[in-house]
Amino acid sequence: MAPSITGVADVSGLLVELENLGLDVFIDAQQILGDEAREAAPVDTGALRDSLELAVGGGGVVITGSIAFTADQAGFTNDGTQPHEITGDPLVFEIGGQTIFVTRVDHPGTQATHWFDNAVSDETWARAVQEALDSLSG
Repeated sequence: MAPSITGVADVSGLLVELENLGLDVFIDAQQILGDEAREAAPVDTGALRDSLELAVGGGGVVITGSIAFTADQAGFTNDGTQPHEITGDPLVFEIGGQTIFVTRVDHPGTQATHWFDNAVSDETWARAVQEALDSLSG
């Protein structure tokens, strides 16, 4: 049933309720996408998956937010890397049970996986907002 509006105070109160509802839906949708992006993140040590940060700002008719992974490898695993030289003093790694010490290696680069781009797209955002709205109605 639609609310009954009898004056300016009713309109103002309704707008506040709608703003709060919009913020709740935004936060719920952001959490849904954050959880899905966390599940899509490549896992070696778990540091990338565990570096998820959600932020919400604004309010009223403008709400902003971010879904970010702060681990150093977040961008590399999503976007890939070009071939590059790695130097160290020394670099230490193991191959076939043998410990190797070198001061430089030529890394072949890595292929982009787009795990984050796929998890947080316009389409997934729209679906998450719809899911958050649907949860309001039971």
